[in-house]
Amino acid sequence: MEFFFSILIVVVLSLLVVPLILSIVAITQSSQFRSTIRRYEDVNRQLQLRLIELELLLRREAPPAPPPVPVTQPATEPPQIPSFIRPIEPAPALATGESGEAESLEDKIGKSWTVWSGVIIIFLALGFFLKYAIDSGIFAPTARVVMVMLYGLLMLMTGDRMLRRNWRALGEGLMGGGLAIIYLALYSAFAIYHLAWFPAPAALASLLLLTGLGMALAILDNALSLAFLAVLGGFLTPVMMTTGGGARDILMTYLLVLDFGVIGVAFYRNWRAFDVLAFAGTWLLYLNWFVNYYAKAVLPESIWISAFYLVFLIVPFIYHLRNRVQVPVERFLLAMLNAAIAFSFFYAILAPQYQITLAFIALGLSATTLIMGSLTRERLPGDATTLFGFITLSVTFLTLAIPLGLKAHGIALLWAAEGPVLLYLGYRFRYFPVRVGGFIVLALAVVRLFAVHWPLHEGWFTPFFNVNFLSAVSVPAAIAAYAYIHYAWRHEGNETDDTLKIVSGIGAGLLGLFLVQTELGLWLSTAQQALAAGFALAAIWAAGGLLFVMVGLRVRRLAVQAAGVFPLTVALILTIMLYGSEVKYLLFLNPRFGAAAFTALCGYLAWWLSYRRQAQRDLQQVLFALFEVALFLQLSVEAFINTPRGIEDYEQARWVAQMALTITWGAYAGGLLAVGFRRLSRGMRITALAIFGATVLKLFFIDLAVLDFVYRILAFFIIGLLMLGASYLYHRVEKHLATLEGERS
Repeated sequence: MEFFFSILIVVVLSLLVVPLILSIVAITQSSQFRSTIRRYEDVNRQLQLRLIELELLLRREAPPAPPPVPVTQPATEPPQIPSFIRPIEPAPALATGESGEAESLEDKIGKSWTVWSGVIIIFLALGFFLKYAIDSGIFAPTARVVMVMLYGLLMLMTGDRMLRRNWRALGEGLMGGGLAIIYLALYSAFAIYHLAWFPAPAALASLLLLTGLGMALAILDNALSLAFLAVLGGFLTPVMMTTGGGARDILMTYLLVLDFGVIGVAFYRNWRAFDVLAFAGTWLLYLNWFVNYYAKAVLPESIWISAFYLVFLIVPFIYHLRNRVQVPVERFLLAMLNAAIAFSFFYAILAPQYQITLAFIALGLSATTLIMGSLTRERLPGDATTLFGFITLSVTFLTLAIPLGLKAHGIALLWAAEGPVLLYLGYRFRYFPVRVGGFIVLALAVVRLFAVHWPLHEGWFTPFFNVNFLSAVSVPAAIAAYAYIHYAWRHEGNETDDTLKIVSGIGAGLLGLFLVQTELGLWLSTAQQALAAGFALAAIWAAGGLLFVMVGLRVRRLAVQAAGVFPLTVALILTIMLYGSEVKYLLFLNPRFGAAAFTALCGYLAWWLSYRRQAQRDLQQVLFALFEVALFLQLSVEAFINTPRGIEDYEQARWVAQMALTITWGAYAGGLLAVGFRRLSRGMRITALAIFGATVLKLFFIDLAVLDFVYRILAFFIIGLLMLGASYLYHRVEKHLATLEGERS
């Protein structure tokens, strides 16, 4: 019985609304015809006036020049044009000095902006009225609905009358507001008051008819503002009338009806702002419901997300496919954002328990974008950029499906994959904001990696060959791909692109080094191999610094070369920290010094390569200074810690350690001085003399007071011999030093 009653209501509403729609459409069409006729009459009148003006100007043309006349003879005045056919003079400037642009702005404010503001204010007032009526209980629900509906119909008819008088801004605003208010009334009757005479089928049919009315009028009048206000009111209705409930299917059906109306408009009109409004309204309302009322209903949510995704996969392109018009880049960006939002919702509801299903969802997204690419190829064979964009998007989701099946970090992977894709599309479309957007997306992937997925492991794990690490390392891999695409298109970019290329390349390398050293260090620490973990970490950072310098020299980028100083410095600090343990090894023949020597070797090779490739001199000096400091500190710590190995007496061990440190400093200074003479490096020689000075100070202020008599004699004797050798070198080379340095310069 209820079903037949619902059908009856639908029929009655159809009989009431359809004639109204037809009458409004007919009146609107006749109004358009009258406006067109008046416009043609005005054009005709202007043409007639112009013809009369031209005839008079031709009569003014003088015959062949007569003989010269005296200057005193007055010139003949030209015939006067009657005032009623003279060209209309422009209005004088405003007293305040405003230009025509100011008058145009004033016209917009007075005619359009005030209408929009007034309609929105009235809509909000009626919404607050319904809310107040609910809270206070005044008027019966049916009376409230009828009152609001009548007000909306009154605005609709008044707006149509204004359109017939050719007051376009006012008419469109009133009609759009009227439609939005009727939306408000119908939605409240069904979703808020649950009126018995207005069940679900009747509500759905009424909303559908009203959507059809608004979109039909917008299309016929080519009125973006009318459609914009109608849809804005439609999306604001559930926000204003919410009572704290989570009626999912009602809200989603309502949104879907609105979106189908948007599809209908997009089929005829290329209104980008209208599409963006519908897109933002739909996904924001869904997000609000999802955050507040989602209750682990996987299947229904997946269906609704799929429906909205398909709607906005079609909306940006339906006009272009129908009319075979090339797609602008903004439309394709809307489709990409739609895919990213839909996949994010899918990931939120499926990732915890349905990872395999999520992989199939990625395959479905890949298939739908591929279908759109096929339609683009058929309908727009000349639009290669859009076709390529769809193919790239399809490949992106196809690539994501594999790691998702392995239970990888979906959203971070999506953002990591999207960054290089956006960059490539930005170069293909010659659209700079897209290229910057790719960098922002990659930054979000890095933030999510550390904010959500860090630490990567808890407990025992297989190093490197595990899902968490492979997912994490895909982020620096994507950043490296981003840098490479910048390099491949370097002739098409600007200065900002060049900066992003360098920053992303350096960031990819540093992030990759950090992930590798963290993975290996955590695994060794879990296996109770903390010391081995320290060796490995120092070696990884040293090799990474050398690699940075090599790559920077290869691409001839000083910033990349200079970035290698940071990993080398980290490696030096890690090697010094290795000596914090109480373990003593055989002097120089131990893994701890091996790691230190490897770090120093990498620093030396970095300097040597920069020297051979004639890199910037400041960088060469920094790299060599780092090598000098690293070798000095590592030799000093090694001698101080491991020389007393095997000595049980604490005082004797302390004497031996201090003596070994003094001798190491002297030997290092002597060796550095010899190399300074060999390479004609004044800086190395001065550094060696400074170390000799520090050694002498240590002898007199520390060793003289601390060391035992025998160790004191040994230290003084060896340092004395080393300093004599230094003096000998200066005397030996003094005669040729100035000549050799002059020839080298």
